[in-house]
Amino acid sequence: MKGYLWGSALLLLAMCPTGLSLPAFAQDRGKKEEPRLQAPDLAKVKQEEAREKLERLEETMDRLSRLLAATEPQNAAKLRLAFREARDRLLREGMDKILKYFQERKLDRAVNEQGQVKINLEEILAILLEKDIDPRELLKHIRRLRDIVQGLDQVIRDETSEQMGSDDADQAGASSSALSGDLQKLEELIRREKGLEKGAGDSGASDPANPAGDQLKKLAPEQEKIRQETSDLRTGDSRRGKERTSPEGERGPGESAPDGPEPGGAVTPGGERAPPKDPPPAKAEQVLDKKALERAETAMKGAAAAMKESRRAESARGATEARQALEEAVSAGQEKLERLRGLRDFKELKENQDTTRKATDQIAARMKVPPPLVPSPEGGVPGAADVKAASEDMQSASQNLSGGEASKASGSQAQSLDKLKNGRQQAEDTLEELQRALRERLLAYLREKFTKMLNEQRTITRETKSLDLKLKALKAASGSTGGSPGEILDRKDRQTSEALSGRESSLVGLADDVLDLLSEDGTTLVFPGVVEEIKGDIALVSALLSRIQVGDRTQYIERQIEASIEEILRALEAAQRSPPPPNPGQGRQSKSGAGPLLPLSTELKLVRSLQLRVNERTTEFDLNRRAQGELGPEEKLQVHSIEAKQKEVEGMLSKLSQAAGER
Repeated sequence: MKGYLWGSALLLLAMCPTGLSLPAFAQDRGKKEEPRLQAPDLAKVKQEEAREKLERLEETMDRLSRLLAATEPQNAAKLRLAFREARDRLLREGMDKILKYFQERKLDRAVNEQGQVKINLEEILAILLEKDIDPRELLKHIRRLRDIVQGLDQVIRDETSEQMGSDDADQAGASSSALSGDLQKLEELIRREKGLEKGAGDSGASDPANPAGDQLKKLAPEQEKIRQETSDLRTGDSRRGKERTSPEGERGPGESAPDGPEPGGAVTPGGERAPPKDPPPAKAEQVLDKKALERAETAMKGAAAAMKESRRAESARGATEARQALEEAVSAGQEKLERLRGLRDFKELKENQDTTRKATDQIAARMKVPPPLVPSPEGGVPGAADVKAASEDMQSASQNLSGGEASKASGSQAQSLDKLKNGRQQAEDTLEELQRALRERLLAYLREKFTKMLNEQRTITRETKSLDLKLKALKAASGSTGGSPGEILDRKDRQTSEALSGRESSLVGLADDVLDLLSEDGTTLVFPGVVEEIKGDIALVSALLSRIQVGDRTQYIERQIEASIEEILRALEAAQRSPPPPNPGQGRQSKSGAGPLLPLSTELKLVRSLQLRVNERTTEFDLNRRAQGELGPEEKLQVHSIEAKQKEVEGMLSKLSQAAGER
């Protein structure tokens, strides 16, 4: 198998196209034609040969991966991965495209396509030549990558918040500028309304030349004019004329111009910024207290009507109510102006942006370490370049905030968000690919371990039986019906039994290794429990062999161990042939984020087989008990062991039932 991997690697290396020498071809065209293939035709023939070799290689990798699945599962997994990558990257289609370009004499396009095919072939070559990676090591990389993705999620949330803050500051700039101007107008209206209020109150004074009724009637047009200007403030009509002629709008005392859209305009498909068109100003929200202004208008309307009809008391009362409503609107507007100015705390906005950029830089630094099994043209985690570029955009945003340019900062933050999301997507795609590879490696690794356990157990079982037959023969030859096995066997045979005990005990170490890996994976509910039961039986057999008890009971337990391992190997083989179980239930999500190693149905079959073995052991014990009569200390221990196994099976079934109900 190792030789085939190297052979496949060499074949891939030979297939890597080196491109055409176009200058040499141009020279050949000036020479007199000879009865031989021209450069493009020769290249086309070579390309056809490479395409045929690739097709044969793909078919061979697929076939060999199936044949070697049982004997060399990890190498078979490597071949499957290389075959899948070849199909996913459309290598055959790429070579077909090159041949088409040769036929059309589009040599420059052929060379470009050859370059991409060469990159893909080299990546598949790296898979075939890569050293086997322990699943635990792969788990470490997956956890690191999952932390990176989660960190990017947090940075994206933070940067979104930063952009919202910049947008709020931009909007607040436009609104506060408009509000400052409106408050100035309101103050002027209040001054004028106070004049009307005073005039209405003074109109009762005796003046033979100007009767009171005439004085009130003269105030009515001014009151109507103030009402109309108040209405314009309420509806925003007083600002629309200026917004049409001045993109900056009005600014109150101490207010800077509101930020306009980011200079440079929209991004073209080529990534360049188009020249900006005359951008509309930031639209100010409704900034004045609408209800207070409506009350002022109502009072002014009543006051104007009373003035026209020379009703002095009503005129004065209406003017007073109007003035008070306008003052209420001013008070509310001033409070709102303070809130709007608070949204433009550029120092705090900059500090928040710098904090987010620092977190982004830390993630970018972690992304410099390339993951295994996944091609990484950037030299680190795919997407690292985008994350680094996003940090640079954040730096620009921070500088814009320092200058109080909220709109420009928002534009830079939007760019950084786009790059962060793209980088995160690439990192997540890499994570999913590693998780798929992990499942294949886990299944292959477990099959390798359990195959080793089964082969060793079968050897121990055969040697145990052989030793038992020898012991029975010695008993029969000596006519002995009693005595311990140690008294009948010679020293060499006793050492053989003790050696078998040690070899059996070594299988406990293999079981512990498997249990440790299953714990790291964390997706199987009862599989570890099944392995624990096997481990317990192995330890029991080891203890029996150490006491030179090589009879029927020991051999029976050894056969049950073999049956249990065989059942597990069938389950693992079926899992390798099937895709990962979809929609894992709660409690079946891997610590790495991958889906379940085994589906619930497979785990249920393992528990059912374990129950059948418990039933069989119970029946076997019952038959022996009837033959022996009363229970001795050894038999009582066996009863306790069977009882513990039955409780363990019940616990496993409860876990499976709960998981099935949560789906």
